[in-house]
Amino acid sequence: MSPSPFLKPHSLAIPDQYVDAVVGLVQTGGVERVTLGNVARQLRVTPSAVHQYAGGRAGLIALVAEWFAGRWSWWTLGTPPDEGHLVRLPHTEEERNGVVAWQAIRELAAAEARAGRAAALTRVVAADEEVAADEEEALWISHFLAFRTGRRPVLADARDDDAAPALPT
Repeated sequence: MSPSPFLKPHSLAIPDQYVDAVVGLVQTGGVERVTLGNVARQLRVTPSAVHQYAGGRAGLIALVAEWFAGRWSWWTLGTPPDEGHLVRLPHTEEERNGVVAWQAIRELAAAEARAGRAAALTRVVAADEEVAADEEEALWISHFLAFRTGRRPVLADARDDDAAPALPT
């Protein structure tokens, strides 16, 4: 099993521990499981300790959005796409779980924004825009090079080639 680019179980940094706790809760029961009490149980501390450190649920979601956004940006921008792909696609279970976790964090941040607390959503949108700008640039460069050399660009889809049905013989 490859190490997950989205989890840091050996990190001593408290924000990393909070992020891993929230990701674990999301993976085992969805965003509904992300409460101060459940995070506290994951971290083996009291709910008041989580509240004091994070500043309540809104602070917790903002903290997780900020730190996970860094992991997301590193994975999507800091690691090269596979050959034949212009953007980074999830191939391992850990990577797919990370993509699901990012979607859950986006959902939590949107819920906080609807409640009038937009800090987490602001960070999530900024991370998404950073990734989109880089991917857009990669697509533009690919199309330019294809035009220049007279070849059509080959765009990879998100489908796993191993899972494709076999052609009849």
